[in-house]
Amino acid sequence: LRLSVAATYLWHGSHKFPPVELLENIGIPIPLGYVIAVTEIAVAVALLVGPFTKDIVTRIGGILVVTNMIGAIALVHSGAWDYRTGGMEFQVLLLAVGAYFLVKGNEA
Repeated sequence: LRLSVAATYLWHGSHKFPPVELLENIGIPIPLGYVIAVTEIAVAVALLVGPFTKDIVTRIGGILVVTNMIGAIALVHSGAWDYRTGGMEFQVLLLAVGAYFLVKGNEA
């Protein structure tokens, strides 16, 4: 679970550099785009190094996932459920997994 979420966030975060085209299309300011991209990469790092460090590192990764997905749902994906129509199905799943990491820490 940890590896798949980290890989997903690393992939999506790294592909947001530079965030100009992607974020101009959905109306997110460029500085916020950089914050989102860096946060997504930080999630990957936190989840990957968490088991080798303190429990709080995994929990920080979890809270970053939760806040990132709440933002994604509110700003981009709230119009539908089905991911094939740009809906929030995938984001809700990641939100739940982030909450799991937040609650369980390195026990996850």
